Amino acid sequence: MYFCGHFKLIVRIIIFTPRFPYPLEKGDKLRIYHQIRVLSAQAEVYLISLSHDDVPESSITELKQYCKEVHVIRLRWWAVFSQVILGLLKGRSVSVSYFFSASAKRQMQQIASSIQADVGYFQLIRMMSYASVFSGYKVLDYMDAFSLGMKRRAKDRGSLLRPFLIWESRLLAKAEAQAMDMFDNFTIISDRDRRFIQHKDRQKIEIVPNGIDPEYFIPGEKSPEFDLVFVGNLGYYPNVHAARYLVRKILPIIQIKRPVKILLAGARPHPLVLDLQNESVTVWSWLDDIRSAYHAGRIFVAPVFQGSGLQNKILEALACGTPCITTSQVNASIGAKPTKHLLIADDDKQFAAKIVQLLDDSDKQHLLSESGRRFVSLHFRWNDVSVPLINILKGNIINADH
Repeated sequence: MYFCGHFKLIVRIIIFTPRFPYPLEKGDKLRIYHQIRVLSAQAEVYLISLSHDDVPESSITELKQYCKEVHVIRLRWWAVFSQVILGLLKGRSVSVSYFFSASAKRQMQQIASSIQADVGYFQLIRMMSYASVFSGYKVLDYMDAFSLGMKRRAKDRGSLLRPFLIWESRLLAKAEAQAMDMFDNFTIISDRDRRFIQHKDRQKIEIVPNGIDPEYFIPGEKSPEFDLVFVGNLGYYPNVHAARYLVRKILPIIQIKRPVKILLAGARPHPLVLDLQNESVTVWSWLDDIRSAYHAGRIFVAPVFQGSGLQNKILEALACGTPCITTSQVNASIGAKPTKHLLIADDDKQFAAKIVQLLDDSDKQHLLSESGRRFVSLHFRWNDVSVPLINILKGNIINADH
């Protein structure tokens, strides 16, 4: 059996994920969903996902479009609690312990043995404890340097969890280094994240960024009803921090010069985000079509200083033709040209000044809209950014043939 595409032979790939990859309300789900979609055109894909909750049949059906088999293994909350406690006693990262279950490992091993795949592709260090369930060629997608994101979160001096976050960031760094001795190959979302993996061989980790579908994320046809918009999983700490920073720090400076209307949109808004609502700030929770949020704002503002990885929200906003203002930290993983593709600001005064200037300059808005969309369409299509991943998998088969 042959492919006319990247793979010479039909390859069986088992993909192991810590969460079911649908719906696409989290960055890790979006990444693996589109990678599955791309890989399924050239390989026989099998999915084994952990889940703390029941997965709706509609979500399973969505993945069956691309997967030969879809398996969901439930993690029981009592087992999760016991593993976290055991992990704490043994000095293991909570982020890793939270997704481990001895029972799930046995089920996973049984399923993997029945499939007899060529390659095992594991998503995130959350799955490192399951590496031994697959005896063949194994690839780990770090996605982000989790230790970096946790370290940045720990810098929030107002957090009572700060000592724990510092401790957890160190355990995550240790786990990220250990993982490099457990798998055969590796991918990560950006060079910046790769530099924070504390292992002498980190340069062998392949950069595989996230992508965008420019045929789906398209400019809106109606005039925006809000001046500013921020979109993201509003229950995720870095996004909660960004939303509060926008409303508490940046908005008061803008309001000295002009009134503005802000939209905060995304799944599962944290109470701290819901509390931001007033006559100037609106919160939209779950949306059937996230594009409506991007289309609703004249300018996309992302004052993201926490977290790590590559911000999908910026790619989506740019593809929708919404002019963007974000931080140097966020753009470091994207590589857009400041003032040409987007604007950069790194404190509240800079954000406020650039927002006011851009709101008053419709020509600049149009130029950023056009150039930003061209940039992501040229550099971030899923089929293109997934080529390094395909080459890693293909390389194993070629080596086996020789």
